[in-house]
Amino acid sequence: MHEYPFLMMKHEFFVDFIKSLRPSFPINSRITYRSEILEIFKEKKDELYCLFRSLSCRLSATMDLWTSRQNKSYMCITVHFIDDNWTVQKRILRFMCLEGRHTGLNLSEAVLKNLFDWNIDGKMFSLTLDNDSANGSCVTEMIRRLNENKALCCGGKFFHVRCAAHIINLVVQAGITEIKNIIDGIRRVIIKIKNSPLLEQEFRKRAMECELDPSKGLSFDVITRWNSTYLMLKDAFYFQSALKRMHFVDPTRFVKFPTDKHWEQANILCKCLRIFTPSLNCYQVHRILPQTYFL
Repeated sequence: MHEYPFLMMKHEFFVDFIKSLRPSFPINSRITYRSEILEIFKEKKDELYCLFRSLSCRLSATMDLWTSRQNKSYMCITVHFIDDNWTVQKRILRFMCLEGRHTGLNLSEAVLKNLFDWNIDGKMFSLTLDNDSANGSCVTEMIRRLNENKALCCGGKFFHVRCAAHIINLVVQAGITEIKNIIDGIRRVIIKIKNSPLLEQEFRKRAMECELDPSKGLSFDVITRWNSTYLMLKDAFYFQSALKRMHFVDPTRFVKFPTDKHWEQANILCKCLRIFTPSLNCYQVHRILPQTYFL
């Protein structure tokens, strides 16, 4: 659940904790626990393999890539289908570390290998990806390979589906680029407060003086999330009086603090960005199960 290593089973104080609950509880080696967990994984994998064999429907897949803080690349492949009871289903085929460059050929080989391993290459209908150029090459190569056995409907004409979430994000980011000067001042203030424990402590104090709930906190915007700029501005407007109070106490603390005109323009922008937030809950799930809902 918390991604602890198997080696934790031999940590001195963890063993003491278990013994305090039940002295007779047997604590095996990490190798034993690892083997048992992998056996469970194999059983579940065999069940899913049999399920795919029994399906008479076509399968659609989504694939997403991202890089961790350790600068390692990961790929997640998820399949979606409607079962015989007309219920939408989804299953994660593989969550894997991706080695090498993210070229179209390498991506297609990684995806195709998983499709062949699960014996579903002949049941594929579509693949949803974002609009990266490498993904375009990936799809082209996959269509060529899958069409060797005439596995795709209409020769793969409907195989490539472009991720709606990514397209919406590009639209919003393009619009924000044109008016980024409006929110740059607010962003700089938030970044400075979040990067300074002393300023953050003072911010909480000023928020309480203005009878605001400091536990709500300020948030950054992230370029890969179309709704994050809205959330950042929404938080900033909630704490606007506290931020202005901080600036009034020490005007030299923030360089180019937003003027009243900037706050007014940002408020108009915030209302425009609010249109894109109905997908917020969907995107929160998307961070856990990448591209699960964006068919």
